[in-house]
Amino acid sequence: RAHLADPEFVSPGPKGEEGLVDIEKQASPKAGPLLGVFSTGPEIRNPVQNVMTEIIATFVLVLAILTQGLNGKGDGLGTLGALITALVVVGIGLSLGGPTGYAINPVRDLGPRIIH
Repeated sequence: RAHLADPEFVSPGPKGEEGLVDIEKQASPKAGPLLGVFSTGPEIRNPVQNVMTEIIATFVLVLAILTQGLNGKGDGLGTLGALITALVVVGIGLSLGGPTGYAINPVRDLGPRIIH
């Protein structure tokens, strides 16, 4: 069965707003796999654009982490580096997470993909 938040299973409400689940569509044999419940997927399926988005996000994250230790004395930023890394991760999620689903934790996302 597919995820209840899947737009295919949501019917318009009494005044046209979405949010009501269409039980007939949900119970149909064409309901689809459970993969959407346990892992993320791209909002727009364009493999080239999605790969480029992930490459940019990975580059920004790795660059932010590597530049924290670059100074003349070699002492780095200390505990402030963790805050900067966290803010970079949040920024990547807000700006580049939409097109590809924002699966920042590979353990959470890869396991269900292998099982399904």
